[in-house]
Amino acid sequence: MPVHYLLPCPSCDYEFQLLPKQAGQPLVCPQCQATLDAPKLGTLKQLPTDGKNASVKPSAGRGGWKRSLFAIGLLMAVVGGILGVALYWYANSLFTDIQLEERIAYASEQIDQMSPAQLWDLWHQDSFEEGLGEWVEPRFAGLNKQSAILKNFAYGLLGIAALGVVTLLSSFAAKN
Repeated sequence: MPVHYLLPCPSCDYEFQLLPKQAGQPLVCPQCQATLDAPKLGTLKQLPTDGKNASVKPSAGRGGWKRSLFAIGLLMAVVGGILGVALYWYANSLFTDIQLEERIAYASEQIDQMSPAQLWDLWHQDSFEEGLGEWVEPRFAGLNKQSAILKNFAYGLLGIAALGVVTLLSSFAAKN
C-alpha cells in the first residue's frame, strides 16, 4: 500500500494526500482552488504521513540487498581468512621432513656393520614363507598425508575468503 504524505494548502490549510510520484507537480486545492507546486521528493519525505501506513517507511527496502551483500562478503572474508590461515599453520606443524638421503645412509651404515650371519638371520626373519605380514606405516608418513589433506581444506577456506573480498567489493560497486 503506498504511503500518503500530508501537505497543507498555504491558503486555507486543507491537507492534501500526496503520493511520492506526485512530487514536484502542480496541484489545485479542491477547497479554495489555489494553485501550488508539490515539494520535491526529498522535502516530501519529510512531511507527516496520513497515519494509515505509519509502519511503512518509504526508504526501508532501499539498499537492503547492498547491506546484505556487504555483510555476507565481510563474514566470508573474515571467517574464511582466519580459519584458512589457522588450518594452514596447523597443517604445517604436522608436516615432517624425512630427509631420505640421510635415512638411506644410516640404514646402509647399519647393514655394513652386520656380519653375514646377522644379515642371514635378518633375511630369514623377513622371509616371505609366512606371508608379507602386517603393513605398518611410519608415523611421519601418516602425519604428512594428514598435513596435505588439511592444507587442501585450508586452500578452500582461503578461496572462500577471497570470494568474500570480491563480494565485499561488489557491494560497493553495486547500484541501487
